[in-house]
Amino acid sequence: MRFSGRSDAGATVRLYLDNKPIGEAVTDGNRNWQHTPPADIAPGNYELRVDRVAPDGRVAGRVSIPFQRTTVPVAELSEGTVVVQPGNSLWRIARNEYGRGVRYTIIYRANRDSIRNPALIYPGQVFSVPK
Repeated sequence: MRFSGRSDAGATVRLYLDNKPIGEAVTDGNRNWQHTPPADIAPGNYELRVDRVAPDGRVAGRVSIPFQRTTVPVAELSEGTVVVQPGNSLWRIARNEYGRGVRYTIIYRANRDSIRNPALIYPGQVFSVPK
């Protein structure tokens, strides 16, 4: 499992899972950061919190989001797939995968058989994400 996001270039971010620290990362020149927790995260529901830390150590920004860690058979997961987490939308997935939320239609068309309404997707669904 890997967490990633964006912040100011050179910023330090601290990650917490249910208010327990799991690590920190520094953003690169493109304003991206990523972190792989040192221990595996068991299946379940969690709250991920990310704090942007100012140089003086105070919290300068905070975001939190619920997510569900599920187990999906490895045969179902391959390059170009995504498992929907609580709080996800096709727009958010497209923004993460393609850099623009408006490209959600690409994901919708590729998964039309499992999406009745593009505004309603559910945690645990596995979608193909075409290149």
